[in-house]
Amino acid sequence: FQQGSGSGSTSWLLYFQGGGWCSPEAESPDGFRPSLVDSCKARATGSLGSTRSDEEEEDLSSKRLFSQDASLNPLFFNWNVVKFRYCDGASFADHAGYANFRSALQSLLARGLGNASAAVVSGCSAGAVAAAFHVGAVRQAVPQHAMVAGLLDSGVF
Repeated sequence: FQQGSGSGSTSWLLYFQGGGWCSPEAESPDGFRPSLVDSCKARATGSLGSTRSDEEEEDLSSKRLFSQDASLNPLFFNWNVVKFRYCDGASFADHAGYANFRSALQSLLARGLGNASAAVVSGCSAGAVAAAFHVGAVRQAVPQHAMVAGLLDSGVF
């Protein structure tokens, strides 16, 4: 979470990290290239399946979209930024992933998202798929007057 400031204090950028999908099966489902769908069991031991090796806090400025420098990021530089760490392998769309998203959304509403004037729901790759799945829930959760948009990057794979 990166706290917004000034004119961006009621604006929110919700970003879903990408990272492909996984399948409970040992091999990719028919029709998917093996490089697109991992085994969930194998994935659980790496950075896209576990947060065990994550630092307590992440420096979000390494991604230009999250930069607080107005010359690099003129639209979102002072917005509240939330990065949804991706480790469910299903774009937060299976039962557990959806429950995790809903729980995080409730927490964010209490932290100020419930008073948002604007919310952009974004993501890259499988994260863009997650953003597309969940932008409607964000629309329903924030005030009716709030502008809500999806910013989907490379969500077709």
